[in-house]
Amino acid sequence: MGRRKTRNIFWGILFLLGALALLLGKLGYLNGMGFWSVFISVILAGFLINGILRRSFGGILFSLAMLIIINDELLHMEAITPWPVLGAALLGTIGLHFLFPGRR
Repeated sequence: MGRRKTRNIFWGILFLLGALALLLGKLGYLNGMGFWSVFISVILAGFLINGILRRSFGGILFSLAMLIIINDELLHMEAITPWPVLGAALLGTIGLHFLFPGRR
């Protein structure tokens, strides 16, 4: 299977899961999450998984940071969002690049 087809399948499944999450949210199973936070979280989860598969430190850490920022109330992390989380993602990315220079 080609790389493009695999990528299309990945994103297609991810968007179907996003549709399911939206329906579950409207039915009251995902309390505290609105349409946009679910939609953006699904996209960011896709970038996170893509970063893990590509072994991209920046992709992983910044996707996690954005997920934390979007869902800070749900995670009870309002005190450290947005700038400390983004700063930690930046410094973590730089540090990992120094420790593992052959990686992206």
